Amino acid sequence: MNILLEAHYLPSIQYLSKFYLFDKVIIDDLESFEKQSYRNRCTICGANGPIDLIIPVHNSRKRLPIREIEIDNHNNWQHQHWQSIKSAYGKTPFFEHYAHKFEPIFNKSYQKLFDFDLDLLIIVLKILKIDESKLILTSQTNEIDFVDFKNNIHPKLKFQGIDNDFKIIRYNQAFEEKIGVYS
Repeated sequence: MNILLEAHYLPSIQYLSKFYLFDKVIIDDLESFEKQSYRNRCTICGANGPIDLIIPVHNSRKRLPIREIEIDNHNNWQHQHWQSIKSAYGKTPFFEHYAHKFEPIFNKSYQKLFDFDLDLLIIVLKILKIDESKLILTSQTNEIDFVDFKNNIHPKLKFQGIDNDFKIIRYNQAFEEKIGVYS
């Protein structure tokens, strides 16, 4: 069985679990960009509470395909995001083992949001030893059957068990007491 998802910026465990549960994960690269979604934002745990990392984009009000959404690179958002990630996780176990894989992405100039998201996802898949061939883009495939799970993992939806395949399992996380990860 296959599943259809949208692109996410540094996807959550719930999102990544789909790569273990389904034969193929189809990322919709033809959809219209949706504001205030995980396509250009993620939340990390900081010492003083949650930190929202939001990639600034141009023309977010227009109904443009996600592949055409341009990143607004007028400020140094990549440097700021990487510094926030290092500050939040730099002293955690294993950060030193993976930082060198992510840092080049935050130092490379990107024009398109989808390209940035996809490059980060591929790095995460490699780290998790998930076969990249499980990942398919809608623009690169013919019609295949899939479960449409787009927009079910969304910042405006509090996790309420809508995803029967996903169960939250407690694990130690830096600063979890500051944001109430498991409450």
